[in-house]
Amino acid sequence: MINIDKILDIAMEKDASDVHLISGIKPMLRIARDLIEIGEMEILTEEDMYEAYDYFVRGNLDKDAVFKETRKLDASFEYKDIRLRVNISYSDEVPIFTLRLIKNELPRYEDLGVPDIVRRMTYQPQGLILVTGKTNSRKNYYFECIN
Repeated sequence: MINIDKILDIAMEKDASDVHLISGIKPMLRIARDLIEIGEMEILTEEDMYEAYDYFVRGNLDKDAVFKETRKLDASFEYKDIRLRVNISYSDEVPIFTLRLIKNELPRYEDLGVPDIVRRMTYQPQGLILVTGKTNSRKNYYFECIN
């Protein structure tokens, strides 16, 4: 039996950005761009994947209908003091999950490692600042800090 709460607690404790739940392997955490399995957890089964589906959809008929029609679902979920972006799709006719942990507390400019010029640019009365980068490059933190 899958324990989603325990997986999410471990992910929060280890400051993971993502959790991957896939049948046939142990739950995986993305930490600083590396995928690391949660060693103390069991290998996930197909039954675990359907339990996880029930956990995240929680009887929401609209979400269930979207998933059954499109074979994918993007949804939000709250756990303790964090928000999750939940992506559910299929692999070999079994649901798989990618959970993005979204922290409520933004890092300080100093902690982001961006030049001070970026912070000063946010004081301009007009203009456009584009924040780009590959996945897990922390661009969402930059964006939220300049908003």
